[in-house]
Amino acid sequence: MGPDRLTAAAGTHRAPALAEARAEMERYPQLRAILAGKGGSFVTTRKNLVVVLPGIGGSVLADDRGEVVWDAGFGSIRSLLKSPGRLSLEESPRLHPVGLIGSRQLLPGWTVIHGYESLVKQLSGLPAANVMLFAYDFRLSVADSAAELDRQVRDRLLRLGAGDERRVVVVAHSLGGLVAAYWLGALGGAALCRGVITLGTPFAGAPKALQIMANGVLGGRLTEPVAVLRAWPSLAELLPRYPAVWDVAQQRGSYAHELPLAAVRGPAARAYAVHQEIDAGLRDAERLPPVDARRGWSHPTLRSARWDGTRLEVGREPPHWLGLTGWDAELGDGTVPAFCAVPVEGGRQSPGAGRVRERHSPLGSARFVARLVEAYETYSSLDPIRDDGTAAAAIGLDIDAEHPAGEPIAVRAGVLGADGPPAAVGVVVREPGGIRPVQQVRLEPAADGVFAGRIRGLPPGLYDIQVDAPSVPGSGDLRVVESVAVLEL
Repeated sequence: MGPDRLTAAAGTHRAPALAEARAEMERYPQLRAILAGKGGSFVTTRKNLVVVLPGIGGSVLADDRGEVVWDAGFGSIRSLLKSPGRLSLEESPRLHPVGLIGSRQLLPGWTVIHGYESLVKQLSGLPAANVMLFAYDFRLSVADSAAELDRQVRDRLLRLGAGDERRVVVVAHSLGGLVAAYWLGALGGAALCRGVITLGTPFAGAPKALQIMANGVLGGRLTEPVAVLRAWPSLAELLPRYPAVWDVAQQRGSYAHELPLAAVRGPAARAYAVHQEIDAGLRDAERLPPVDARRGWSHPTLRSARWDGTRLEVGREPPHWLGLTGWDAELGDGTVPAFCAVPVEGGRQSPGAGRVRERHSPLGSARFVARLVEAYETYSSLDPIRDDGTAAAAIGLDIDAEHPAGEPIAVRAGVLGADGPPAAVGVVVREPGGIRPVQQVRLEPAADGVFAGRIRGLPPGLYDIQVDAPSVPGSGDLRVVESVAVLEL
């Protein structure tokens, strides 16, 4: 049963489908936790169909027996690190998406993934909404996922009696935005789409994916999980699609598919071809819908790489050889560089437009999303509220997504865009959803207005890192939250 049938099964006029959906939720506790009790609010008479596309790792996946192999809690994540074949395309070529994840989980090497239950709650809280949660096998190419998206969207519109009207509003986080882009162009989805809201989508890729594919994670200590990730077409499609690598010998910028690295070159070439298909489809579309691309901008982010003939170093320096005037101060969301989160086909967006304070993972459930979706019921586009000034000043947080158990965790933070530096910056460590602090750390001033410190080594688990900068001149109290995973290696 696909997610469109689950979320479409609502309302008294669809009682048999609702019973089927509830039976499906009983089979999958993770899905029940997200959607239980919300079915009746998801299909109504409003004109738009809101389609939610999660990022990589954001869908619950089950095998042919119905056993959930992804999104089963931190204990299962630890077993996954030891037995990564559960997500291997070679060992498990067929997995079934059954819902969106509902708690913080770790996709080793990429990020700790916040659940989407907060976003679902936002959307179900609108006065009325037609909402389709599109879960997909995030290991596959975005082309494969887009084909399934097209099938489900057209089926849902047919059942809503929408015909070929432009009724679809897409909300896409991270990789989900690339799935949407392929659907819009190559599969003709633009003819059905009224607007797209992207949240940290790496339209131009992310050097963090290059770091994983070339150098692994945690100094190469997570070898087996990284080998599984390298075989996913989706991870390769997150590689930079611009010449992000400075070739020292040739003194020029190079593409990932030009690197003489076996783990990178072939997958990168295939991924680049998929992006060319996206570009061609968007160019040929008769009329593209408006795209409101929201991006983090204040957090240090991997943005370029350096190849010296033997070793690839991925760093935070901007790719100066590209001449990205005005974008140097736009850092990113900790995972995706700011300039990469702007649609390639929509280059009119300038620095400052679409800024948000969130880091990459929390951005998928940011509180402003429901307001943007609701605007499509009132306005013909999002232009009246596109730039609301919510990110005039923001904390820039520098912290890795995963750490070995018992080892200190380095934290660096500063404030960008304010009238002056904060007097103090503090860190509170909590277990997800917890109230009582596990640790509290006061960061000390370092160079260039940055505050730095260390969190004492923690036992294995997931933790929320809350960074507060109170009484920032001209901006008041600022806060940012990120999740990290502490692993027993």
